[in-house]
Amino acid sequence: MAKRCIEVAHSKGKSPQQLTDVYMSLSDELNENRMEIYRYINDNPTDYYSAYTEEEWEEFYDRSEVHYDRLRLEGEIFKSLLPKLNEVKHPMLLITAEHDAATCDNQINSFKQNAKQGLIYHFQDCGHTPHYEHPEHFKKVVIDFLS
Repeated sequence: MAKRCIEVAHSKGKSPQQLTDVYMSLSDELNENRMEIYRYINDNPTDYYSAYTEEEWEEFYDRSEVHYDRLRLEGEIFKSLLPKLNEVKHPMLLITAEHDAATCDNQINSFKQNAKQGLIYHFQDCGHTPHYEHPEHFKKVVIDFLS
């Protein structure tokens, strides 16, 4: 699976939708370990699941899948919004993290150049889920930004 991921990462000419489809297929193969690709710290005591029953979580998942399928079919989800950054007139916060591959240099540079009131906060020792991995620190960053 790792070899397939590397092949996809180095492949040229795939559309965002094609890359997303491959990513979704590969991540589905991880089953219950899927979230491990997002988190750098896996032992935070935050328990998202305690608020709802397993049946409620399944319903939430089914609903989100319906919405995702609609977005995929419509196709707008695969179009870059980077050219629109300079149209936003309100302050924006871009949160990045040391071990998060979701935000690439191109996106960060575009944000730096085009966000009129853009602030970037970078989490160290963190993956894609700073709200899970460093919840108190994340809360402080967001509250400080909103204040």
